[in-house]
Amino acid sequence: MDTEELTKYADEAVKIGMETGSSMIWSILAGGAICVVGWMVSKWIAKLVVASTERAKLDLALGRFLSQIARYAVLVGTGVSALATMGFEVTTFVAVLGAAGFAVGLALQGTLGHFASGVMILIFRPIGLGDFVVAGGSTGTVKEIGLFQTVLLSPDNQTIFVPNGSVTGGTIINFTRQGTRRAEIDVGVAYGADLKEVEQACLQAIEGVQEILPEPPPAFAFVEMADSSLNFKLRAWCNAPDYLLVMHKMRSAVYDELNARHIEIPFPQVVVHKAED
Repeated sequence: MDTEELTKYADEAVKIGMETGSSMIWSILAGGAICVVGWMVSKWIAKLVVASTERAKLDLALGRFLSQIARYAVLVGTGVSALATMGFEVTTFVAVLGAAGFAVGLALQGTLGHFASGVMILIFRPIGLGDFVVAGGSTGTVKEIGLFQTVLLSPDNQTIFVPNGSVTGGTIINFTRQGTRRAEIDVGVAYGADLKEVEQACLQAIEGVQEILPEPPPAFAFVEMADSSLNFKLRAWCNAPDYLLVMHKMRSAVYDELNARHIEIPFPQVVVHKAED
């Protein structure tokens, strides 16, 4: 083989190498472009799903949940398309991904259980954003219902993360759902007090509490003759957000009215008799 033929073969090899390298570079660039576009499209799809659920007047938490599912689906499709563009064998990759997903699913059964519980919460909606609830043994206002956990904000401003499985696996108390709550305080007076006067004093005392609803009207009940006091319950209805404020105002008003009428409010006492020698 003479020098001219060697030069010819070398030129062809260089040409083929350049074409191959150029093709790989373009494939990588195309795959990267698909990833960027897919990322942007996933965010747009998520916003579109939220907007659609708002127009349909569905629960906001459900809209956020569906938007996350839609975004992750777009991102997975984007990844597969990018790999195919860069020349990878997608079929094998999908098979490996499926096997890996099965193995991960077995390892994360508890986590997937929380995911299923999140779906149940969003479908049956025992709680919603802004509701004041007791769920999973914690008390607070619902701030977020995620795929795996529910976020509560406690009355003392602590953020509580409750696994969704704990929410659906126990008793849920929703204080906000009905819109109103019954405020109830205990009232104790000394033996010998005029029962009618006590009732009149308590009902008159809370007339000035503006947050109390007129219907159903406040109620007063004699519930117990205890060791050192006659015990009553004073009940009134209010809007759910006003509950704590109404309880405070009722107690304050009743205490002031009983004192003004000189009705004795008893307290526990111990009488000690000294034995004589």
